[in-house]
Amino acid sequence: MDHSRVPVLEALQEFRRRGDVAYGPPGHKQGRGVDPRVADIVGIDVFRSDVLSLNGLDDRRQSQNVIGRAQELMADAVGAERAFFSTCGSSLSVKTAMLAVAGPGEKLLVSRNAHKSVVAGIVVNGVEPIWVHPKFDAERHLAHPPEPDDVRRRLEEHPDAKGMLLITPTDWGTCADIGEWPGCATSTTSRSSSTRRGAPTCPSIPPCPPGGWTPRPIWW
Repeated sequence: MDHSRVPVLEALQEFRRRGDVAYGPPGHKQGRGVDPRVADIVGIDVFRSDVLSLNGLDDRRQSQNVIGRAQELMADAVGAERAFFSTCGSSLSVKTAMLAVAGPGEKLLVSRNAHKSVVAGIVVNGVEPIWVHPKFDAERHLAHPPEPDDVRRRLEEHPDAKGMLLITPTDWGTCADIGEWPGCATSTTSRSSSTRRGAPTCPSIPPCPPGGWTPRPIWW
């Protein structure tokens, strides 16, 4: 797979070369209708790059597969089976990950220092949260991700939990010891949804011992 290719940027470059005028959003029409005072401050290229994927970067049938090709490159880069781009920041992604792992009335282990989007996902999906408290650092006055032993203990208490949602890195930049995680649930069938906000690359999770838990990470 040719990782020198950048399908989205290439499509944007071609859109500019053609000089298309899209009869749809955004209303500023790639800066043609923007207030000059705004353009002077933020630059006209901000608006020139504001193009929809449909009837813009690609057509309505997505015949050029612009987004699809970009997602395939992303998946190959991080060693994943599939990669999906999302909008609305990372909040939509974390809700989707939770919906994929646990349903209404089912248990999900969750780091207690979770983002509010996680709490919203719990409410929307109706899952029963099993809180795992983070490791508080008294010297630095901040919370680190839960320790593997804490996760293992909660899984033993709730063997019917469908998975664990882990926040790593935290808002403070500290990371969980992901390498130790597969061993946390060797006697359960739980799945891991590890969240990495804004991470450009994702490390691989080592396989579990024979007969153990097969983690299915979903990166945020």
